[in-house]
Amino acid sequence: MLEDQLEYEDEIAAVCDMFADQQIQALQYFQYAPLPVKRVFFPLHKGMDGFISPKQYEKLYWKPLKKVMLALIDMGVTPFIYTEGRYETRLEQLADVPKGKVLYHFETVDMKEAKRILGNVACISGNLPIALMEFGKKAQVVAYCKYLIDTCAPGGGYIFDFSGSLENTKQENLDAMFDTLDTYK
Repeated sequence: MLEDQLEYEDEIAAVCDMFADQQIQALQYFQYAPLPVKRVFFPLHKGMDGFISPKQYEKLYWKPLKKVMLALIDMGVTPFIYTEGRYETRLEQLADVPKGKVLYHFETVDMKEAKRILGNVACISGNLPIALMEFGKKAQVVAYCKYLIDTCAPGGGYIFDFSGSLENTKQENLDAMFDTLDTYK
């Protein structure tokens, strides 16, 4: 597939667009579903920095993804975009959505930069490292929680969250996190 991206880029782009159209058709039920909150979760596998070039990302990944996202927004559904891996070179593209209509979760990104670029466009979340919760010291957890809140919360559009799923954490670190969050009430 990676070699094909170079030799058959236009053909692959057409197929990606076709898949986007199929996805939009499959998601039509959301506009009629009697749900109090309508969100669609998208884990972005293989979209991270360095996996494909910025040009390929724009043409083969972002363009069809954005097409699906905009269709969902038109249906009154909030796209919940869950980025995996580093996503710093993709932030400008992620900002190219209607204001207040998308939630982006980050596994690994400079949250200060994410807030700067996306803060007036979308809600952001994530980036509290699981490894810190599992292996870090209590003081490190407190410091990082404060950093995230102080950096991302001003002006709204931020949901405090981990970088991924939390499974094996130290109880003292979990307590430190909740105690820190309580100080920001």
